[in-house]
Amino acid sequence: MSGAELGRLRRLRHRVEAWAVRAVAWGVPRLSRPAARRWARVAGWVGYMVDARGRATGRENLRVVFPERSAAWRKSVLRKSYISFAQTMIDLFWGVNLTAENWREHFTIVPDDPELPDAVAATGAIWCCPHYSNFEWIATVMPWWGVPMMIVAQDFKNSELTPIFAAARGHSGQTMISSEGAMLRLFKNLKRGGHSSFLCDLTVRPDQAATVVRAFGLKMSATQLHAALAQRTGRPVVPMLTLPQPDGTYRLRLWPAHYFTPEQPAHQIAQQIWDLFEPVIRSQPEGWLWMYKHFRHRPADLEGREYPAYANRSKKFDALERGLFTTT
Repeated sequence: MSGAELGRLRRLRHRVEAWAVRAVAWGVPRLSRPAARRWARVAGWVGYMVDARGRATGRENLRVVFPERSAAWRKSVLRKSYISFAQTMIDLFWGVNLTAENWREHFTIVPDDPELPDAVAATGAIWCCPHYSNFEWIATVMPWWGVPMMIVAQDFKNSELTPIFAAARGHSGQTMISSEGAMLRLFKNLKRGGHSSFLCDLTVRPDQAATVVRAFGLKMSATQLHAALAQRTGRPVVPMLTLPQPDGTYRLRLWPAHYFTPEQPAHQIAQQIWDLFEPVIRSQPEGWLWMYKHFRHRPADLEGREYPAYANRSKKFDALERGLFTTT
């Protein structure tokens, strides 16, 4: 097949994708809340059944992280992980029904430190969470809680999808920016006393703005953006995580603000934040995206740990690891 033919097929696929997402964005907000939850379960089951590649990745991740658990248990967790992610995506579009008046009917914010809002109101803060449960609604409700945020939003390869998702995410007043040039814009926003938010378990290529984080005893190449911003601005990092409730609502846990000095290495900051999330994810693993390749690089020293079958050796990862742990 020629390059021109491949290009036409790609454009056709992008148009079909955009049409399907627009249909979802139009239809989901018209569902009742119970109906939206039912559709999410159906979508999660379908995703689990048809996504053979993601299913294989999820099985490998769960096998090496929970080797002591049965295959049946890991299969159940993976299936629930698909349902959880489907619910998050359905909720992203259903969330346009949330308003400043009704959001507390669906979402509760519980700070470990009751004085947290006042403590960071004047200075601003770096708010970060993992890909766990309904991470999408955090940015939606926080402006109504008094914390308007600048958010790093995903740029899709299919450019027609970007404005559709931006419209769903931006209706409560937050500012969304592209990942390109995000560091500088977030830095300026924080120095002005603003608030910035992003996902801190994003995997990043070792030759980019990455650090090494040990997660579940395995090493992953992850973003160091929150750590670098904390070093350069002196603003605190506020870890947060959304916990699903049996009645279909969510509870957002906010840890106390964490302050770091410019001298603290970025990988230590990133590790300290991740270590808060890991016990929660271990106790309720179905909320994390197990179908994602979190552990792409097999380190030179395996330290007795088995890595997923998809992991490969990487000279760039080895160089990153050497640079971090031989100079600090």
